[in-house]
Amino acid sequence: TAVFGSGTITKSPNQSTYLSGSMVTLTATPAAGYAFTGWSGGATGTVNPLLVTMTANKSINATFTANAPLVTSLTLINADTDLDLQALTTGAVLNLATLPTPNLTIRANTSPATVGSVLFVLGGTQAVSHNENLLPYALFGDSNGDYNPWTPAIAVGSYTLTVTPYTAADNGGTAGTPFSISFTVTNQAARVAAATAAAPARAGLVQTATAYPNPSADGRYLLRLPEALQGVVHYRLLTALGATLATGTLPAETPVQRLDFAHEINAAGLYYLLLENNHAAARLKLLRQ
Repeated sequence: TAVFGSGTITKSPNQSTYLSGSMVTLTATPAAGYAFTGWSGGATGTVNPLLVTMTANKSINATFTANAPLVTSLTLINADTDLDLQALTTGAVLNLATLPTPNLTIRANTSPATVGSVLFVLGGTQAVSHNENLLPYALFGDSNGDYNPWTPAIAVGSYTLTVTPYTAADNGGTAGTPFSISFTVTNQAARVAAATAAAPARAGLVQTATAYPNPSADGRYLLRLPEALQGVVHYRLLTALGATLATGTLPAETPVQRLDFAHEINAAGLYYLLLENNHAAARLKLLRQ
């Protein structure tokens, strides 16, 4: 027996010689990312396992073909810390005023996890074409896992991104289905200020509220409030891109509050908590591991 591609052939019974008329079962098992596509030599077809009647010496081969790879999702990355911010989907608005850094990049997540190469084609306000042969597959590449930054602050506007995986390096072999999204980059600092600033009658923005543990492993935190923010406090939980996840009111009994955002903060990344009462306001960064 011989193998073409990546996989194995097993025999049952596993012997070096067989009596004439005896039956042997051949089973072709593909490696991860491959599919069995047929027998050749002393047998044909795609039946697997294959039952062979031994009437003479036989040489039977199995062919395995790489599956077309897939891009399953895209992730927005903080290129300063190399940490995931959140999934990037079509229609997303990246507001640089609410992100922790203007230095970003985008990682492609593939199936299988390792493919031959990935081609990024960014169009719109800024045009880029970049090929990646090694993990992680990032829009502007990396150095041993340290992501190279993209700084869209100089090119806010509308974008399209098409990502295509290949089975071989340098966009060779079999191409998978292109994965395309559209998104917008803005820098709406004024809107963020309006959302977080205190009303004119209030004392102003308070910086001393703290949450811990931060990062949290499960989306649950203890919140310690300064005196100016005690009493009835309204909150709003935001994603790093500014989308509202939850709103509510904290009880007034204690300066230490228990926050359970396990349902809302269900993915690793950066989130914002806006707090305000009739006297002051604060904005906290919440991290989820």
